[in-house]
Amino acid sequence: MRIIRHLACLSVIALLAPVGLAAQQELTPLDVVTMKNVSSVYPSPDGTVIAFTRTEPRTPDDSPGSARSTLHMLDESFTEHALASGVGGVSWSPDGASITFLERREGDAGRQLYALPVVAFSNTLA
Repeated sequence: MRIIRHLACLSVIALLAPVGLAAQQELTPLDVVTMKNVSSVYPSPDGTVIAFTRTEPRTPDDSPGSARSTLHMLDESFTEHALASGVGGVSWSPDGASITFLERREGDAGRQLYALPVVAFSNTLA
C-alpha cells in the first residue's frame, strides 16, 4: 500500500510539472517568478484520492503579499478540482471521510479549521 501511495504522489508531481516551459529554449527570470508548483501532496488513507497544495505567485495586479497556497484534489481519473485558496495545515481524517485544512474566509477573525467531507464532492470526482 505504501508503494502505491508513493507512486501516486510521483504521478501527481509528474502530471503537474510546468510543461509549458518544455517548449521554450531557456528559462527566463519572468518564468521563474510566475511559476506555479506543487508544494505538498496528501494521498487519502485508502489511496483513491490525492489532495495537494499548489503555490501560486501573486500577479502585479494583486494586492501585496506572499504567494497563495491553493488546495486541489486529483481523482482516480486524474481530473483536478480546486477546493480552497489560502490554505495550510492540510490533513486527512484517519478514516478518509474528510479532509481538514486551515483557511481564512470572509468574516473570519483569523484562520479557522474547516473539514470537507469526501462525500460532498464524490459525485464531482466520479
